[in-house]
Amino acid sequence: MKNKFIFIFLLIIFSKTNIYGQDDEYSTVPITKVFHNFGGNIWDSFTYNFGLNLILAGAGTYGMVETGLDWKYYEAVYGNRPLANYGMTANVIGYFMPVAFPVAVYSFGRFVNADEKLQILGVALAQTTMLASSVNLIKGITGRRPPGIYSMDPQKTDYSKDFSLGFFKRGIIDGWPSGHTANAVASAIVISEIYDDVLWIRVSAFLYAGAVSIGTTFYDHWASDVVAGWILGYGIGKTVGRSFKKMKTPEEQKVSLDVSANYVGIKIVM
Repeated sequence: MKNKFIFIFLLIIFSKTNIYGQDDEYSTVPITKVFHNFGGNIWDSFTYNFGLNLILAGAGTYGMVETGLDWKYYEAVYGNRPLANYGMTANVIGYFMPVAFPVAVYSFGRFVNADEKLQILGVALAQTTMLASSVNLIKGITGRRPPGIYSMDPQKTDYSKDFSLGFFKRGIIDGWPSGHTANAVASAIVISEIYDDVLWIRVSAFLYAGAVSIGTTFYDHWASDVVAGWILGYGIGKTVGRSFKKMKTPEEQKVSLDVSANYVGIKIVM
């Protein structure tokens, strides 16, 4: 009996395992955390600042349409094939990255680098993609006619006011606001919230958001669509970023036996 006790004691020391068999230093984030506080984050994203962001997005678009700024921007970039090609590239990247990047980040953090923070970022970005993609439902209502920049649609009169204002009259691809922009901006803000201590990561994230959003104005979106996308994306990003930043994946152990080669002690977490 005495020998068994000694064997178990030594096993605990050399494995540095606490009494519940949970390693303190690293925890796996389950993929189901994609739905962390999902319902609350949906609501908070679109009522951010008490709904002021949604109001500002609409008011800003109204102002840019009525003052002619949308049409003037269209005339400035129309007919420039290099800009249109850049816009198409940004559009493709804007479709691909919101799906591929969260998967890559989560997989790297879980299976390659054993990094809990990367895993949290991966599931946070996946939820961001789902929430930001929901702006397509707004497109179904607004049904705004897109500017024919890439197709070189030769229009001579201002049609920036062409909203169908009917559900799915023009589908959910074309319309107001820019989903690419909302997604890119929201993702950049989530990254900056979770990695708020790493400047180069934050700068890179916003450079990406800027490149995608301005690219859409050279392809299939009015400038006001992009402005609205930034405003709505900001609310989504702040909501999701703050929610996941506070997330603790493993429940902290209230009482555990902390054993190392140098000491034996009891840790109590209040």
